[in-house]
Amino acid sequence: MGEAGAAGRARLGSRATGGAQPLMRMQQPIRTIYLECTSTYRFDHRTGIPRVVRNLVRHFRRLAPSYGFAVVPVHFADGAFHRVPLGEDERFVSVTQDGTGELGRSRGRRILDTLAKFAPGGALRSALLAPSTQPGVAALVRHVSAKAARFVPRARRERADAVEIGACDVLFHVDLTMAVDLRDAHARLRANGTFVCAIVYDLIPLQHPDLWPPGFVDHFRNWIVATIASSDRIFTISRAVESDVERYRAGLPAGSFPEGQAIEWFHLGYDMDLAEDNEAPRAALREIFESPTPVLLNVGWFDPRKNQGRLVEALGRLHARGVAATLLLVGKRGIGAEPVFEALRAHPQLAASVLFFHDLSDAELLFAFRHSRALVYSSYAEGFGLPLVEALMLGLPALVSDIPVFREIADGHAVYFDPFSVDSIAATVEAFLVHGDYPAANASQPFAWMSWEESAQRLFGMLTRALPGP
Repeated sequence: MGEAGAAGRARLGSRATGGAQPLMRMQQPIRTIYLECTSTYRFDHRTGIPRVVRNLVRHFRRLAPSYGFAVVPVHFADGAFHRVPLGEDERFVSVTQDGTGELGRSRGRRILDTLAKFAPGGALRSALLAPSTQPGVAALVRHVSAKAARFVPRARRERADAVEIGACDVLFHVDLTMAVDLRDAHARLRANGTFVCAIVYDLIPLQHPDLWPPGFVDHFRNWIVATIASSDRIFTISRAVESDVERYRAGLPAGSFPEGQAIEWFHLGYDMDLAEDNEAPRAALREIFESPTPVLLNVGWFDPRKNQGRLVEALGRLHARGVAATLLLVGKRGIGAEPVFEALRAHPQLAASVLFFHDLSDAELLFAFRHSRALVYSSYAEGFGLPLVEALMLGLPALVSDIPVFREIADGHAVYFDPFSVDSIAATVEAFLVHGDYPAANASQPFAWMSWEESAQRLFGMLTRALPGP
């Protein structure tokens, strides 16, 4: 049992020696849920999965006492799990803040960004600009650094914040942690009786392997197979992903996963209304919305599955037909982002109409949602789609890809197009901008969505009901 459980045993032992009451009537020791957050702790891009991880940690910690649990966020290093330090505001005090890695990483990031400016377009530039959590030069440097760390004396690398996960505790992988090999740790914990579970966010690298380097696809496949093999319970972030994981698991050899393993889904929460909107957005962002030209918002990583390249092509066709619009792309640059810039080079007349922001604060993103004409979400593969929820909750019309998870989330409040057809995207946007067409079945009804507190409470309840014992 973990640290909180050990404390419970100590209290129980002191009562027994005092003879106040029979041992069998003592309060059960507190069980600990260890939330594994390795990737977010090391490389928090403040988007996507890290945002989910931070919300789950915050709300699980608030919910735990009423359920009789303790919650401890952990990361994996040097073959052991270590406590993630939290600041006064419950934010992670990550390696970029505690002095253990900030200087080297930020300097290295600046070097790679500078080299990318002089590199020819294509794969080389994408490899230089890719963050360390995606295939590229930064990921290679991180891998080599991890190998070199083995030669550093262990006494210098071991941390005093290591935790001992016990038989009655829970190890819950709420992060997508592919950078470390957890198979040996899982084997030890499961042999000891620890309940192991994980969130699977999507299977996109396996569904669209052509979008990723072969090595990354193999790495992801190894990760998902290991996750299925070691998890007593799997949670997914939508019904669509639940179906994908069930189909994938059905294709694995017999005995590839624990007997009685169940897969359950939950939905992510909405918290854009909690963003600090008293922060004045930067002038460059405000100026975009001061123009009478309508602004179409797209939020997400720049990578092939987000399909921004076809979206730029569609905007080019609209401009050729005299339909003016500005496309605001908000997100960080991922691996394979070059199609977006190839589309721009093919339409130089759009240079002033396609604008990029890689570092908007929550308040600035909220400003963009509130002042755009519509969200145009062109992805052809998603596990969930938080920007769609955020747009609809803020009353922003949503023109989105016709994919199962967007149908699941929007439930008749959005308008759909074929993400693989530039003609379909252009026609849908033109009908909306020129004629005001928004034929969403439930457009006249208010859109409602759960908060992060409600989402976390649902997941917490699912987890605790799955645990063996009282």
